Amino acid sequence: MTKKQKKKKDQQTIERLVAQSLAQRYPLYEDGRNVVGFLQIMSKQLTERITDLLRGHCRKMQGEIADCIRIYVVYQAIDLTGIKHVDNELLEIFEMYDQYKY
Repeated sequence: MTKKQKKKKDQQTIERLVAQSLAQRYPLYEDGRNVVGFLQIMSKQLTERITDLLRGHCRKMQGEIADCIRIYVVYQAIDLTGIKHVDNELLEIFEMYDQYKY
């Protein structure tokens, strides 16, 4: 194994361990997992952005965020949470969704 291959393998291991640590510390609950799974069909970048937004929020808040995304995807209507930083992220996610949808 060359140094370059070893370095790449080490980097992949580190990335996997960090992802596992984040998943354990900041779990996605059912509503969050469902919306991410549904949108994963469209774009990995979009689902990573949504996953980052959901992480660290409680089960109830993840449910509210997931509802906002579902309403936008199904009805093309914007229903926000009322929390400014979350709503700003949601609006950016909606723009990304529109780009991938067409």
